[in-house]
Amino acid sequence: IIVGGGHSGCEAVNAALFHNADTLMITHSKDTIGVLSCNPSVGGVGKGILVKEVDALGGLMGKVSDYAMIHYNVLNLSKGPAVYGPRGQMDRYIYRNTMQKVFNEYTMKHKLKIIDGSVDNLITKNGKIQGVILKNGQKIYAKSVVITTGTFLRGEIHIGTQVRFPGGRISEIGTERTCGSLADTFYNEFKFEMGRMKTGTPPRLHRNSINWDILTEQPSTKFIEPFSFEHDENTFYGTRVPHSQPHMMCYETETNEKTHEIIRSNTDELADEVRFGNGPRYCPSIEIKVTRFPQRTSHRIWLEPEGHITNKDEAKKLPYNHYANVIYPNGISSSLPPEKQLEFLKTMKGLDQVEMLQPGYAVAYDFVSPKVEISHTLQTHKCQGLFLAGQINGTTGYEEAAAQGIIAGMNAAIYARGDNEPFILDRSEAYIGVLIDDLVTRGVDEPYRVFTSRSEYRLMLRADNADLRLT
Repeated sequence: IIVGGGHSGCEAVNAALFHNADTLMITHSKDTIGVLSCNPSVGGVGKGILVKEVDALGGLMGKVSDYAMIHYNVLNLSKGPAVYGPRGQMDRYIYRNTMQKVFNEYTMKHKLKIIDGSVDNLITKNGKIQGVILKNGQKIYAKSVVITTGTFLRGEIHIGTQVRFPGGRISEIGTERTCGSLADTFYNEFKFEMGRMKTGTPPRLHRNSINWDILTEQPSTKFIEPFSFEHDENTFYGTRVPHSQPHMMCYETETNEKTHEIIRSNTDELADEVRFGNGPRYCPSIEIKVTRFPQRTSHRIWLEPEGHITNKDEAKKLPYNHYANVIYPNGISSSLPPEKQLEFLKTMKGLDQVEMLQPGYAVAYDFVSPKVEISHTLQTHKCQGLFLAGQINGTTGYEEAAAQGIIAGMNAAIYARGDNEPFILDRSEAYIGVLIDDLVTRGVDEPYRVFTSRSEYRLMLRADNADLRLT
């Protein structure tokens, strides 16, 4: 059983099926399988190598990313190949819909079932997992269970100090810690060592309200290399990739002193859990950037499309709320009250007439201490057959979640069939090995993300040789 349909859950299901296991995915809604919750991009420094490694192990993220890609560049291109960071901007809905199409086909061709539901509790016996209990009381038995709850484990959304409600993603319910709930089982029955983390997302902007003519263009890299090694010779859903979607232009703007003044004067409008919680160090909110680096007079912001269009005239003909009209302002995550977010947005170049489609918000959620509670297979020490993957282990990022998902899925299938040889990657073999080893041996006190600097073998663990290392 795989609980959750995010990036970790998707890769776990795919890996389990690859090992010929009868597999059940339980998710709040089939419509949210493969959703890009925050930035619709995949890859980056360190992260791009993870995507390549997941692909080399038979994973899905690279293939689906190539198909949905609408912008591509390589970070650190002026440095050596060991630190290249391939990064693709996705059409948010093509990515989600393609992933869902894959899983719909899996249900017809492989041993996969998918049900909508919420896991309320776990069934255990003599320290071993036996199955799950759904919120409606239904019991489902299995030899192994992979939990990939993401930000939904006692998740709580914050916008300013006045707006606060349960959830791991806006408009979706969270897993509240109530009597008999999954979170309560972790706390009280297993007595897992747990903590609290936070993350955030920026406001979404309307394409037609931005003055693009005065902004700096950020075109795709001329040479586009697929994330998936299979795409050199094969096609995906009948289309050769990664040129299947028309590539879009990204743009650059920046904050200024007026922006910072508005933010500084309203930091008391942030919830305490947001102000003092443990958030991702390398993806801080704009409030943290402004207060932590007072000497900076500006911060660069990238305006990235969430969907593809062929030209500006086409955008004007789309319905107002069409997803292709949505712009993601990368670098300006915020959970200030909506009116304050709009106020500081309008101080920035090209955004003086901007319309905000959705305010930014912060999410606080529970995680399990990986150093104390899990092994290198991602199986928990206190319950045999129970595996944890993704943000529940204290990581942040789609790619880190996918990497854990494929390892947890493999080992859950191996455990279920009674094999005694788990699949573990060493630090010298892959960034996936670095990621899991760091979690298990060093632990986390903030959301963990992969960087090339974390690996002592980075000269050998490159994006271009992931297939030679792992396939």
